[in-house]
Amino acid sequence: MSTMHSILEAMAPEAREALLAHSHQLTFPAGTRIFKEHQRAEKFWRGLGFDAPAVRESCKEDSDVGRSVAVAVAAVIADRLDSARPRLLDLFAPYGSGQPLAYAR
Repeated sequence: MSTMHSILEAMAPEAREALLAHSHQLTFPAGTRIFKEHQRAEKFWRGLGFDAPAVRESCKEDSDVGRSVAVAVAAVIADRLDSARPRLLDLFAPYGSGQPLAYAR
């Protein structure tokens, strides 16, 4: 699974600094609602909180930052799909079918 630390380390230093300029450390008390479904994302986080509008603007202004953020988001999506696949196969596919998504990377 990708962690914020590994995602940031994989970024070019300039892109990492541009992204971190819009971040702050976060903690949430148990039971806190951190987002509502179907609403525009104005913040995102993985241990760090990010001002989403400012990050989107940075991505528009600097293609290296945009590419780094896109790759980071794609890594998170791939990890989540990879972990969801075996559960879906257990529920809906015959035993032993399919390969893990890791072979596609």
